[in-house]
Amino acid sequence: MIRTLAQLSTAAALLVAAVALAAPTASSARALQPTPVPTQLPPPALTPTLPPPALPTPVVSQAQVCRFIRGRVPDAIIADALANPHKVGGFDRLRDLNKPESPFNPRQSYLSLRNVNVPFHPLFNSLVFRGGCP
Repeated sequence: MIRTLAQLSTAAALLVAAVALAAPTASSARALQPTPVPTQLPPPALTPTLPPPALPTPVVSQAQVCRFIRGRVPDAIIADALANPHKVGGFDRLRDLNKPESPFNPRQSYLSLRNVNVPFHPLFNSLVFRGGCP
């Protein structure tokens, strides 16, 4: 294989061009560097804040005593029931829980006996709150 001088000079020129393309230049080195990323986020945009809505204040009904139990139940037990109505069943609940409050479905705030026809007993006929007195 004998090569001519013209072929060798052409191959050398191609080799020089290939080496020039493969070697990074200053402009190509700048193009390959990553762009700087900001390390801090910009401050959030100010948005108007509204005050929280005012919630209706619950009205707690006052506990009342039916007149007929005054002589049938000891005064200490009645005083304790009025001082701590959460200990007595039914306080401040609706008569019918599945219906809205109305004159026909009042809150239970009247202290009465569970069975008005039987004498008071702390276990078997205790106090309860009702929607009205009998």
